[in-house]
Amino acid sequence: MTGSGWRVECIPGKPVRAGGGGCVLPLWVLRDDVSFADLDLSLPRDEAGALLAQLSRALCGPGEPRGAPEHGSVPVGVPSARGWGVVLAPGGPLLREAGGRCRLALRLCRDGVPHADLNLSLSPAEAETLHAQCSRALDCDQPPPHAPDARRMRAFP
Repeated sequence: MTGSGWRVECIPGKPVRAGGGGCVLPLWVLRDDVSFADLDLSLPRDEAGALLAQLSRALCGPGEPRGAPEHGSVPVGVPSARGWGVVLAPGGPLLREAGGRCRLALRLCRDGVPHADLNLSLSPAEAETLHAQCSRALDCDQPPPHAPDARRMRAFP
């Protein structure tokens, strides 16, 4: 099983949102650079909290947002029973790469059967945004002061 021809990206303008007691990350799946589907990566609170902690460590060291759920490594997601879906891939999904980029290992499934392994590659700015959106979706306390997303939110009309 390979990701040959498949690619996944965050959907611009669609932030992570709270849902199902955790977070929902909207993703855009492409095959051979052509749009294939918009899918949601739904993470229960424990998986979302573990991912948030891994993002915190990747971006700013060992500090974690106060209020994040208890966790260890990110558990492997369970594919949905019907249709196309995206889950976290086994083997510790978040990796820090050279140049500060982060890579999130995902698995594309169809009717619960693994179809392709994909990587969501995030620039440092995209990883910071994902970190901030996950913190807000999980209603975590303010992140550590040295965290990249420790800026106060501004409300716009």
